[in-house]
Amino acid sequence: MKKLLLPLFILLLCSTYTKAQDTLAVRKQLEQLSETVKGLNGTVDFTLVGAPISELLRAVAETHDLNVSLNKLPQISITNNFNNVLVKDLFVFLCEEYGLQIRFTNNIFSFEKKYQEMQEPEIVLYDPINDLLTIDAPNYFLGKLAQKITEQTGKNVLVNQSIVTQVVSGYIKELPFEDALESFAEANNLIYTKKSDLIFQLSKPEITNQNNNVANQTNVSPIRRPSGRYLLETFRFKGDPYVSLNCVQEASGSIIYHALDQLNIDYLVLKEPNGMMNCHLDSVLFDAFLDIALETSGLTYNITDEGVYLIGQSDGITGRQARVYSFKNRSVEGVMDIIPKALMKGIQVEVFNDLNALIITGSEKSNSEVERFLEQIDKPVPNVLIEVMVVDIKKSKTINTGIKAFLSDSVPSTSGQVLGGVNLTLSSQTFNKILNNLDSRGILNLGKVTPNFYATIQAMENNNNINIRSTPKLSTLNGHEASLTIGKSVYYLIQTQNVTGGVNPIVTVTPRYEKVEANLDLKINPFVSYLQDITLNIQAEFSDFIPPTVTGAPPGNSTRKFISKIRVKNEEMIVIGGLEEASNSQSGSGVPVLSRIPVLKWLFSSRSNSKADNKLLIFIKPTIVY
Repeated sequence: MKKLLLPLFILLLCSTYTKAQDTLAVRKQLEQLSETVKGLNGTVDFTLVGAPISELLRAVAETHDLNVSLNKLPQISITNNFNNVLVKDLFVFLCEEYGLQIRFTNNIFSFEKKYQEMQEPEIVLYDPINDLLTIDAPNYFLGKLAQKITEQTGKNVLVNQSIVTQVVSGYIKELPFEDALESFAEANNLIYTKKSDLIFQLSKPEITNQNNNVANQTNVSPIRRPSGRYLLETFRFKGDPYVSLNCVQEASGSIIYHALDQLNIDYLVLKEPNGMMNCHLDSVLFDAFLDIALETSGLTYNITDEGVYLIGQSDGITGRQARVYSFKNRSVEGVMDIIPKALMKGIQVEVFNDLNALIITGSEKSNSEVERFLEQIDKPVPNVLIEVMVVDIKKSKTINTGIKAFLSDSVPSTSGQVLGGVNLTLSSQTFNKILNNLDSRGILNLGKVTPNFYATIQAMENNNNINIRSTPKLSTLNGHEASLTIGKSVYYLIQTQNVTGGVNPIVTVTPRYEKVEANLDLKINPFVSYLQDITLNIQAEFSDFIPPTVTGAPPGNSTRKFISKIRVKNEEMIVIGGLEEASNSQSGSGVPVLSRIPVLKWLFSSRSNSKADNKLLIFIKPTIVY
């Protein structure tokens, strides 16, 4: 049982984590947009009991001047009380609570179901025993309705080709088939004709002129007018067309044609739009509105050089053009690698270094999408000046004291240092004079030393202070690594001995010089944030020579290395690392027992005390320069 519960728990945890990630992505996108779309920072106060979620979103959009598309939003009832809630927090809550997602198109928010597929409600029910038909079709295409009636009843309902995409509405409950179909046709201003027991036809009424003469319907141009169930307003600002729209389950084709006619835009339809729209848009560009409206039908559009809008499937629209986009603030280098693959479909992009530009070849819509993306990344790239201060402090102190006596065949003469420290070598003659003075004064009679005797007296203190300060400076572009190497080299000799055999062997010695390096290596990669904070990826390595431990060997090498990632304010200096080393050593030698007796130990022993302190500190100060 435990083995079964563990995979189930992991599966549930992964599912919860995925949804949490999606919610976090929606929240992050809304936070970024709230800086420009001020309506997201507004507050709402609602008390809802069994209200459609689409009505809530539409009311919020109207109150706070937001653009929302609800075409793919299913029927969801909501019962909640919202008091002083931010609009962006409300959107995140609805997405998480009801399994929704938001697709962002500039400042248009499209809400749709995410975690489960939307199921289309049953609009046709048929009782074959009693021949009773039920129709519940709010704003439905006539052609699709006829198809569903035929599938459910087994009776063929034919529709004239000219009214296949006409939107019809009606609710009829459990009427005999013929009565229900006739009533539904009459309610939608259609003609009902019975061809046989299994064939029925729905057609459009004939149009008559003022003299009541029947006009030839094939010669009458269809006039597309608003149905009165939606509100559409169009206007132009600085030459650009804008659209405001509020609709509930309306045919996208009718709205598109209405907007095109009002704006007096030339167009050619290669495939009829047949989607449904449910949205609230407030003063959005016409092209953005057309993207949303055509998406419901899986269609797209293109604009010819003459300004004619071609509407149809993406593979059926022609008219490619080439554009040159010159960068104003950044280099074209590396841009090809960051353009999203979704934008590269159906277009060709080439780098033109001479003008620091890209040549974009494709449809009008595709080119515009790529250009909008390039405008977003064409921002001034900051330079970062990085000042590094490396402080290496070395302090040492050594004290040597004591008396040493020696016997030798060749006795050195008296010599040494008496000021600035005592370091004397006394010969047997000098030492005997000192003993004679002590004897003549009656202080102590120690006799005399042999002629081959001499002694050394030491009382020395050595201090060594070294302060090394390096201040390298590096400059680089944001997001690009800067590196610096400063060092020195030491060469040492290697001799190779070769012996050539024979009666008289010849020995050849070949000298070769090898190199040992000690360097200061510094690599820094800066990243500048929106708030002018700087994140630094730092790698620093410091090496120096040390004396060889073996005579004739090459010098040794001591290395200190730092790897760090820090965040720092602009023009702020910080310490990224340091190494402090302290050593204290004591050594001595002398005559056993006597070297431990106070006072006498100074005559019968020698001692050495050493102290050393080493410090290495690294300071960094980045400065943003445009």
